[in-house]
Amino acid sequence: MTDRFVYLDHAATTPVRQSVVKAMEPYFTDKYGNASSPYSIGRESRAALDKSRDAIAEGLGVDSREIIFTAGATESIINSIIGAYLGNRHRGNHILTSSIEHPAVHAVLDFLKEKMDAETELVDVDSNGILKLDELESKLRDDTVLVSVMNVNNEVGSIQDIKAVVGMCEERGIMVHSDCVQSIGKMPLDLADLGVDLSCMSGHKFGGPKGIGVMYVRQGTHLEPICEGSQEFGFRAGTENVAGIVGMAVAFDEAVKGQAEHEVLHARYKQQLFEIIRDAEPAAEINGDLETCIPATLSVWLPGCSGEMLVLALDRANVAVSTGSACHTGAIDPSHVLTAMGMGRLEALGSIRISMGHTTSQEDIDRFGEVFAGVYEQVKVSAG
Repeated sequence: MTDRFVYLDHAATTPVRQSVVKAMEPYFTDKYGNASSPYSIGRESRAALDKSRDAIAEGLGVDSREIIFTAGATESIINSIIGAYLGNRHRGNHILTSSIEHPAVHAVLDFLKEKMDAETELVDVDSNGILKLDELESKLRDDTVLVSVMNVNNEVGSIQDIKAVVGMCEERGIMVHSDCVQSIGKMPLDLADLGVDLSCMSGHKFGGPKGIGVMYVRQGTHLEPICEGSQEFGFRAGTENVAGIVGMAVAFDEAVKGQAEHEVLHARYKQQLFEIIRDAEPAAEINGDLETCIPATLSVWLPGCSGEMLVLALDRANVAVSTGSACHTGAIDPSHVLTAMGMGRLEALGSIRISMGHTTSQEDIDRFGEVFAGVYEQVKVSAG
Protein backbone atom coordinates (compact mmCIF):
# COMPACT_ATOMS: atom_id res chain seq x y z
CA MET A 1 0.00 0.00 0.00
CA THR A 2 1.85 3.03 -1.30
CA ASP A 3 0.29 5.59 1.05
CA ARG A 4 1.13 3.70 4.26
CA PHE A 5 2.77 6.01 6.82
CA VAL A 6 5.78 4.43 8.54
CA TYR A 7 6.88 6.06 11.79
CA LEU A 8 10.45 5.19 12.78
CA ASP A 9 11.37 8.08 15.07
CA HIS A 10 10.21 6.78 18.46
CA ALA A 11 13.29 8.20 20.21
CA ALA A 12 11.83 11.65 19.49
CA THR A 13 8.29 10.87 20.63
CA THR A 14 5.76 8.04 20.49
CA PRO A 15 2.10 7.71 19.57
CA VAL A 16 -0.13 7.71 22.64
CA ARG A 17 -1.49 4.28 23.44
CA GLN A 18 -5.27 3.95 23.11
CA SER A 19 -5.48 2.55 26.63
CA VAL A 20 -3.81 5.74 27.84
CA VAL A 21 -6.33 7.97 26.07
CA LYS A 22 -9.17 5.94 27.61
CA ALA A 23 -7.68 6.11 31.10
CA MET A 24 -7.13 9.88 30.88
CA GLU A 25 -10.52 10.86 29.49
CA PRO A 26 -12.52 10.80 32.78
CA TYR A 27 -10.05 13.24 34.37
CA PHE A 28 -10.95 15.82 31.75
CA THR A 29 -14.70 15.42 32.34
CA ASP A 30 -16.45 14.06 35.45
CA LYS A 31 -13.28 13.43 37.51
CA TYR A 32 -11.91 16.94 37.12
CA GLY A 33 -11.23 17.68 40.80
CA ASN A 34 -8.09 19.42 42.05
CA ALA A 35 -6.03 16.80 43.88
CA SER A 36 -5.45 19.30 46.71
CA SER A 37 -9.16 19.88 47.33
CA PRO A 38 -10.74 18.25 50.42
CA TYR A 39 -14.12 17.31 48.94
CA SER A 40 -15.03 14.10 47.13
CA ILE A 41 -13.90 14.81 43.55
CA GLY A 42 -10.65 16.27 44.88
CA ARG A 43 -10.07 13.18 46.99
CA GLU A 44 -10.86 11.05 43.94
CA SER A 45 -8.14 12.85 41.95
CA ARG A 46 -5.71 12.50 44.86
CA ALA A 47 -6.37 8.76 45.03
CA ALA A 48 -5.70 8.41 41.29
CA LEU A 49 -2.49 10.41 41.63
CA ASP A 50 -1.28 8.32 44.58
CA LYS A 51 -2.14 5.07 42.82
CA SER A 52 -0.18 6.19 39.75
CA ARG A 53 2.81 7.19 41.88
CA ASP A 54 2.79 3.82 43.63
CA ALA A 55 2.63 1.94 40.33
CA ILE A 56 5.55 3.81 38.78
CA ALA A 57 7.62 3.52 41.95
CA GLU A 58 7.02 -0.22 42.10
CA GLY A 59 8.00 -0.62 38.46
CA LEU A 60 11.26 1.25 39.06
CA GLY A 61 12.03 -0.63 42.28
CA VAL A 62 11.90 2.47 44.49
CA ASP A 63 9.78 4.06 47.23
CA SER A 64 6.73 6.12 46.26
CA ARG A 65 8.02 9.20 48.09
CA GLU A 66 11.05 9.18 45.78
CA ILE A 67 8.86 9.82 42.71
CA ILE A 68 8.20 13.48 41.89
CA PHE A 69 5.86 14.34 39.02
CA THR A 70 7.04 17.11 36.67
CA ALA A 71 6.17 18.47 33.23
CA GLY A 72 8.79 16.24 31.62
CA ALA A 73 12.42 15.17 31.67
CA THR A 74 13.81 18.62 30.88
CA GLU A 75 12.18 20.10 33.96
CA SER A 76 13.36 17.12 35.98
CA ILE A 77 16.93 17.63 34.75
CA ILE A 78 16.86 21.33 35.62
CA ASN A 79 15.44 20.73 39.10
CA SER A 80 17.78 17.81 39.80
CA ILE A 81 21.06 19.34 38.68
CA ILE A 82 20.51 22.88 39.93
CA GLY A 83 18.92 21.58 43.13
CA ALA A 84 21.84 19.24 43.76
CA TYR A 85 24.35 21.99 43.08
CA LEU A 86 22.65 24.54 45.36
CA GLY A 87 22.11 21.99 48.10
CA ASN A 88 25.75 20.92 48.15
CA ARG A 89 27.75 24.09 47.57
CA HIS A 90 29.48 23.49 50.89
CA ARG A 91 31.21 20.48 49.27
CA GLY A 92 32.42 22.28 46.16
CA ASN A 93 31.41 23.52 42.71
CA HIS A 94 32.78 20.86 40.35
CA ILE A 95 30.41 18.86 38.09
CA LEU A 96 31.27 16.14 35.56
CA THR A 97 29.14 14.91 32.67
CA SER A 98 29.65 12.96 29.45
CA SER A 99 30.32 14.55 26.09
CA ILE A 100 27.19 12.87 24.64
CA GLU A 101 24.55 13.96 27.15
CA HIS A 102 21.21 15.33 25.96
CA PRO A 103 21.36 19.09 25.23
CA ALA A 104 19.08 19.66 28.26
CA VAL A 105 21.91 18.54 30.55
CA HIS A 106 24.59 20.53 28.77
CA ALA A 107 22.36 23.63 28.77
CA VAL A 108 21.76 23.57 32.52
CA LEU A 109 25.47 23.02 33.18
CA ASP A 110 26.28 26.01 30.96
CA PHE A 111 23.81 28.03 33.04
CA LEU A 112 25.45 26.97 36.29
CA LYS A 113 28.87 27.81 34.88
CA GLU A 114 27.82 31.26 33.67
CA LYS A 115 25.50 32.30 36.50
CA MET A 116 26.47 30.32 39.60
CA ASP A 117 30.25 29.89 39.43
CA ALA A 118 30.15 26.15 38.69
CA GLU A 119 33.17 24.42 37.20
CA THR A 120 32.03 21.85 34.66
CA GLU A 121 34.01 19.23 32.75
CA LEU A 122 33.18 16.76 30.00
CA VAL A 123 34.26 13.12 30.03
CA ASP A 124 34.96 11.58 26.62
CA VAL A 125 33.41 8.48 25.05
CA ASP A 126 34.94 5.89 22.74
CA SER A 127 34.01 5.26 19.09
CA ASN A 128 30.95 3.26 20.19
CA GLY A 129 29.63 6.03 22.42
CA ILE A 130 30.67 4.34 25.66
CA LEU A 131 31.93 6.50 28.50
CA LYS A 132 35.66 6.25 29.24
CA LEU A 133 35.45 5.17 32.87
CA ASP A 134 39.17 5.56 33.49
CA GLU A 135 38.95 9.19 32.37
CA LEU A 136 35.94 9.75 34.61
CA GLU A 137 37.80 8.35 37.59
CA SER A 138 40.84 10.51 36.88
CA LYS A 139 38.69 13.66 36.79
CA LEU A 140 36.88 13.06 40.10
CA ARG A 141 38.01 15.58 42.72
CA ASP A 142 37.45 16.39 46.36
CA ASP A 143 35.22 19.30 45.32
CA THR A 144 33.16 17.27 42.79
CA VAL A 145 29.52 17.50 43.87
CA LEU A 146 27.75 15.74 41.00
CA VAL A 147 28.30 13.40 38.06
CA SER A 148 25.60 13.22 35.37
CA VAL A 149 25.72 10.31 32.90
CA MET A 150 22.75 9.15 30.81
CA ASN A 151 21.73 5.50 30.93
CA VAL A 152 20.95 5.21 27.20
CA ASN A 153 21.99 7.74 24.56
CA ASN A 154 19.14 9.24 22.55
CA GLU A 155 20.99 9.34 19.21
CA VAL A 156 22.91 6.07 18.94
CA GLY A 157 21.38 4.04 21.78
CA SER A 158 24.66 3.31 23.58
CA ILE A 159 24.19 1.88 27.08
CA GLN A 160 26.42 3.18 29.87
CA ASP A 161 27.70 1.21 32.85
CA ILE A 162 25.91 3.32 35.43
CA LYS A 163 26.67 0.89 38.24
CA ALA A 164 30.39 1.43 37.63
CA VAL A 165 29.88 5.20 37.69
CA VAL A 166 27.96 4.93 40.96
CA GLY A 167 30.66 2.70 42.43
CA MET A 168 33.35 5.30 41.72
CA CYS A 169 31.29 8.14 43.13
CA GLU A 170 29.73 6.43 46.11
CA GLU A 171 33.02 5.86 47.89
CA ARG A 172 33.78 9.58 47.51
CA GLY A 173 30.32 10.80 48.58
CA ILE A 174 29.57 12.24 45.13
CA MET A 175 25.97 12.28 43.87
CA VAL A 176 25.08 10.62 40.56
CA HIS A 177 22.35 11.81 38.20
CA SER A 178 21.30 9.59 35.28
CA ASP A 179 18.94 10.52 32.45
CA CYS A 180 16.85 7.38 31.89
CA VAL A 181 14.48 8.84 29.28
CA GLN A 182 15.42 6.34 26.56
CA SER A 183 15.39 3.30 28.87
CA ILE A 184 11.70 2.76 29.68
CA GLY A 185 10.26 -0.13 27.70
CA LYS A 186 13.55 -0.72 25.89
CA MET A 187 15.65 -2.40 28.57
CA PRO A 188 15.16 -3.52 32.18
CA LEU A 189 15.42 -0.60 34.61
CA ASP A 190 15.63 -0.78 38.41
CA LEU A 191 16.73 2.55 39.87
CA ALA A 192 17.41 1.12 43.30
CA ASP A 193 19.66 -1.52 41.75
CA LEU A 194 21.50 1.12 39.69
CA GLY A 195 22.10 3.07 42.89
CA VAL A 196 21.72 6.54 41.36
CA ASP A 197 20.67 9.51 43.50
CA LEU A 198 18.71 11.35 40.81
CA SER A 199 17.03 10.36 37.55
CA CYS A 200 14.29 11.38 35.12
CA MET A 201 11.88 10.13 32.46
CA SER A 202 9.23 11.52 30.08
CA GLY A 203 5.82 9.97 29.47
CA HIS A 204 5.75 10.70 25.75
CA LYS A 205 8.79 8.49 25.11
CA PHE A 206 6.88 5.27 25.88
CA GLY A 207 3.31 5.81 24.71
CA GLY A 208 2.14 8.35 27.28
CA PRO A 209 1.06 11.96 26.83
CA LYS A 210 3.40 14.89 26.34
CA GLY A 211 3.88 17.37 29.16
CA ILE A 212 4.30 14.90 32.02
CA GLY A 213 7.39 13.26 33.48
CA VAL A 214 9.14 11.99 36.57
CA MET A 215 12.02 13.19 38.69
CA TYR A 216 13.49 10.49 40.93
CA VAL A 217 15.11 11.70 44.15
CA ARG A 218 16.58 8.95 46.30
CA GLN A 219 15.71 9.26 49.99
CA GLY A 220 18.47 11.05 51.86
CA THR A 221 19.65 13.00 48.80
CA HIS A 222 20.26 16.63 49.70
CA LEU A 223 18.40 18.61 47.05
CA GLU A 224 17.37 22.24 47.32
CA PRO A 225 14.01 22.91 45.61
CA ILE A 226 14.29 25.66 43.00
CA CYS A 227 10.52 26.16 42.81
CA GLU A 228 9.20 25.60 46.31
CA GLY A 229 5.54 24.79 46.77
CA SER A 230 3.11 22.59 48.62
CA GLN A 231 2.86 19.99 45.85
CA GLU A 232 5.10 17.00 45.18
CA PHE A 233 6.67 16.82 48.65
CA GLY A 234 7.70 20.45 48.40
CA PHE A 235 9.77 20.00 45.24
CA ARG A 236 7.25 21.60 42.89
CA ALA A 237 4.61 24.30 42.88
CA GLY A 238 1.39 24.13 40.87
CA THR A 239 -1.72 22.05 40.48
CA GLU A 240 -0.91 18.46 39.56
CA ASN A 241 -1.67 17.26 36.04
CA VAL A 242 -3.81 14.34 37.20
CA ALA A 243 -4.92 13.26 33.72
CA GLY A 244 -1.33 13.26 32.47
CA ILE A 245 -0.08 11.40 35.54
CA VAL A 246 -2.76 8.72 35.18
CA GLY A 247 -1.98 8.36 31.49
CA MET A 248 1.75 8.13 32.06
CA ALA A 249 1.27 5.43 34.70
CA VAL A 250 -0.82 3.32 32.30
CA ALA A 251 1.77 3.78 29.54
CA PHE A 252 4.60 2.94 31.94
CA ASP A 253 2.89 -0.28 33.05
CA GLU A 254 2.35 -1.43 29.46
CA ALA A 255 5.87 -0.44 28.39
CA VAL A 256 7.46 -2.39 31.24
CA LYS A 257 5.27 -5.45 30.67
CA GLY A 258 6.01 -5.44 26.94
CA GLN A 259 9.72 -4.66 27.23
CA ALA A 260 11.13 -8.18 26.86
CA GLU A 261 8.97 -8.99 23.83
CA HIS A 262 9.73 -5.69 22.12
CA GLU A 263 13.44 -6.05 22.78
CA VAL A 264 13.46 -9.31 20.84
CA LEU A 265 11.36 -7.88 18.01
CA HIS A 266 13.43 -4.71 17.74
CA ALA A 267 16.67 -6.68 17.58
CA ARG A 268 15.30 -8.59 14.59
CA TYR A 269 13.95 -5.45 12.93
CA LYS A 270 17.24 -3.63 13.51
CA GLN A 271 19.15 -6.33 11.64
CA GLN A 272 16.65 -6.23 8.79
CA LEU A 273 16.83 -2.44 8.56
CA PHE A 274 20.60 -2.45 8.38
CA GLU A 275 20.55 -5.16 5.70
CA ILE A 276 18.11 -3.02 3.67
CA ILE A 277 20.42 -0.02 4.00
CA ARG A 278 23.51 -2.09 3.19
CA ASP A 279 21.84 -3.47 0.05
CA ALA A 280 21.37 0.10 -1.16
CA GLU A 281 24.76 1.32 0.11
CA PRO A 282 27.35 -1.43 0.81
CA ALA A 283 29.68 1.09 2.48
CA ALA A 284 27.10 2.08 5.12
CA GLU A 285 28.24 1.67 8.72
CA ILE A 286 26.51 1.52 12.09
CA ASN A 287 27.37 4.33 14.50
CA GLY A 288 28.08 2.39 17.67
CA ASP A 289 27.63 -1.37 17.59
CA LEU A 290 24.99 -4.03 18.17
CA GLU A 291 26.45 -5.24 21.47
CA THR A 292 26.57 -1.95 23.38
CA CYS A 293 23.39 -0.30 22.08
CA ILE A 294 19.71 -0.93 22.73
CA PRO A 295 17.93 -2.82 19.89
CA ALA A 296 15.36 -0.05 19.43
CA THR A 297 17.82 2.51 18.01
CA LEU A 298 19.87 2.30 14.82
CA SER A 299 22.20 5.13 13.81
CA VAL A 300 23.79 4.69 10.37
CA TRP A 301 26.37 6.61 8.37
CA LEU A 302 25.90 6.64 4.59
CA PRO A 303 28.99 7.95 2.75
CA GLY A 304 28.53 10.80 0.32
CA CYS A 305 24.98 11.42 1.45
CA SER A 306 23.30 14.28 3.30
CA GLY A 307 21.36 12.86 6.22
CA GLU A 308 19.08 15.90 6.22
CA MET A 309 18.23 15.46 2.53
CA LEU A 310 17.60 11.75 3.03
CA VAL A 311 15.24 12.41 5.95
CA LEU A 312 13.26 14.89 3.85
CA ALA A 313 13.15 12.55 0.86
CA LEU A 314 11.95 9.65 3.01
CA ASP A 315 9.29 11.93 4.46
CA ARG A 316 7.95 12.50 0.94
CA ALA A 317 7.68 8.70 0.71
CA ASN A 318 5.68 8.68 4.00
CA VAL A 319 8.55 7.30 6.07
CA ALA A 320 9.61 9.22 9.18
CA VAL A 321 13.18 8.87 10.44
CA SER A 322 15.50 11.53 11.80
CA THR A 323 19.02 12.86 11.62
CA GLY A 324 21.47 13.40 14.44
CA SER A 325 21.89 16.97 13.29
CA ALA A 326 20.20 19.98 14.83
CA CYS A 327 19.24 23.14 12.98
CA HIS A 328 20.23 26.36 14.69
CA THR A 329 19.52 29.76 13.13
CA GLY A 330 19.48 28.27 9.64
CA ALA A 331 22.82 26.44 9.92
CA ILE A 332 23.13 22.68 10.07
CA ASP A 333 25.55 21.60 12.75
CA PRO A 334 26.90 18.07 13.05
CA SER A 335 25.62 16.00 15.96
CA HIS A 336 27.67 16.58 19.11
CA VAL A 337 27.16 12.90 19.92
CA LEU A 338 28.64 11.64 16.66
CA THR A 339 31.54 14.09 16.70
CA ALA A 340 32.28 13.10 20.32
CA MET A 341 32.50 9.50 19.05
CA GLY A 342 35.28 10.61 16.70
CA MET A 343 33.33 11.16 13.47
CA GLY A 344 34.23 14.00 11.15
CA ARG A 345 31.80 16.75 10.24
CA LEU A 346 30.78 15.26 6.89
CA GLU A 347 30.35 11.77 8.36
CA ALA A 348 28.15 13.13 11.14
CA LEU A 349 26.07 15.11 8.67
CA GLY A 350 25.70 11.97 6.54
CA SER A 351 24.05 9.93 9.30
CA ILE A 352 20.43 9.08 10.03
CA ARG A 353 18.73 7.66 13.13
CA ILE A 354 16.00 5.04 12.94
CA SER A 355 14.24 4.30 16.22
CA MET A 356 11.47 1.84 17.04
CA GLY A 357 8.74 1.61 19.65
CA HIS A 358 5.60 -0.20 20.72
CA THR A 359 3.77 0.33 17.39
CA THR A 360 6.63 -0.76 15.11
CA SER A 361 5.65 -3.80 13.04
CA GLN A 362 7.08 -6.09 10.39
CA GLU A 363 4.88 -4.24 7.89
CA ASP A 364 6.73 -1.02 8.75
CA ILE A 365 10.09 -2.66 8.11
CA ASP A 366 8.86 -4.17 4.85
CA ARG A 367 7.55 -0.81 3.67
CA PHE A 368 10.86 0.84 4.55
CA GLY A 369 12.53 -1.83 2.42
CA GLU A 370 10.24 -1.09 -0.51
CA VAL A 371 11.08 2.62 -0.67
CA PHE A 372 14.58 3.06 0.75
CA ALA A 373 16.78 2.09 -2.20
CA GLY A 374 14.90 4.29 -4.65
CA VAL A 375 14.82 7.28 -2.29
CA TYR A 376 18.49 6.89 -1.42
CA GLU A 377 19.49 6.75 -5.09
CA GLN A 378 17.56 9.97 -5.79
CA VAL A 379 19.33 11.71 -2.91
CA LYS A 380 22.76 10.52 -4.04
CA VAL A 381 22.12 11.69 -7.61
CA SER A 382 20.91 15.12 -6.50
CA ALA A 383 23.86 15.46 -4.11
CA GLY A 384 26.35 14.36 -6.75
